[in-house]
Formats: sequence, C-alpha cells, structure tokens
Amino acid sequence: MNMKKILAGVALLAMGKLSVAQNVSVGPVVGVSHAWITGFENTTFKPSVNVGATVVYSFVPHWGIGGDIRASFFEGVRTKVESGGNKQIANYNATYLRVPLKVYHFFGQYGDRVRPKIYVGPEVGFFLGGKTKIETTVGSSKTEVKTDSKDGFKSMDLGFVAGGGVNCRLKKNIWLNVDLVYNNGLIDISEANSYNANRNIGISAGVTFPLGTVIPAK
Repeated sequence: MNMKKILAGVALLAMGKLSVAQNVSVGPVVGVSHAWITGFENTTFKPSVNVGATVVYSFVPHWGIGGDIRASFFEGVRTKVESGGNKQIANYNATYLRVPLKVYHFFGQYGDRVRPKIYVGPEVGFFLGGKTKIETTVGSSKTEVKTDSKDGFKSMDLGFVAGGGVNCRLKKNIWLNVDLVYNNGLIDISEANSYNANRNIGISAGVTFPLGTVIPAK
C-alpha cells in the first residue's frame, strides 16, 4: 500500500508541475470498455467502466505529453460454459487505480476546430479489490459462490496504453476529447500457476480546460 501511495503521489506531483507550464489542459474523463484476461477459454463480453482525470501538455504544435489517473471498475474476465442443461458462469472482477503516461502526436494546427491525435505510453495499475462470483446451474438447481478477488490477483499490473481519437473545440480553449483506447498488460497478474495478463479495449470521453498560457484559437 505504501508503494501505491508513493507512485500515485509522484504522478500527482508531475501533473502539478505541468500545470504551471504553457499550453496545458486538464479535465475529467470517463470510459467504457470490454475487459478480458489472457489464458482463459470460453470468454464472453465483460463491460467495465473507468473515471478519473487527464492532463496534456502540448509543447510544440504536433507533439505533447500527458497522463491520466483513473479508477477502473469491473475489469477481469467473464467465462460461460454450457453443456446440455448444465451451465457455469464465472465473473472475475477487479478494480484498479490506473496511471498511464502518454506521448501524443497531434494532426492539424493549433486553433483548428478538430484535431485528430494518436498516442502511446507505459501504464501502471494498482489492484484495489473486487469480488469473484461463480454461478453453476445443474438442471433446475442453481448455486452461487462469491469470493474475494484479492486471493487470485497480484497487487500491481504493468503494461502499455495506445489509442487515437479527436479533440473537438466546444468553445474558446475548451475541448471535447473522444478516444478509442487499448490497454495491454505485460506481466502476469494472477496468483495461479499460469500466465494471465490484462487486456482492455474501449471508448473514452472527456472535457479539458486550459491552464497556463494557451495559444489563441483561430
């Protein structure tokens, strides 16, 4: 827990340093996505949601750096197995505090009303908790078992994030940001004797507001 607090504090300090620089935007962000974990069979769609804040520093017209702090809920994996009249559905849920750092490439010019972008960068995630639920149906009999996900997940996740999208100016210096985002875990996050890595793909949206000096819009 101390390491989590230290790294989260470093990320907040870095964002604070950026806020005094020129051409910095900050704001809230939310997202929805499909989550899964490698190494599982019979996986099905598993929705997850995230919410947090983002900061972007555009130091030249086409390049920038930034990062997020997001709480990501209901990650993990969902499996479903059916055979005859029998069925088993397993939901492995995990909540993470995720801190991606990004390098951006922006298309177009400062002040354009619509600016496409792409980005990539490393990401660290801290496991916060979750519940695992396994439902088993045999004929007309149904049983449900719930356990704490911390027994199956490691405390930290490392990987990278990549994405692309558009920034659309709503009014002077206020931007709507819509992105397609992919998260790829690079380490084993399971306590089991197999390699299991997080995956996540989804849509993110947010609104950013300027801090510091902003180049006037056209």
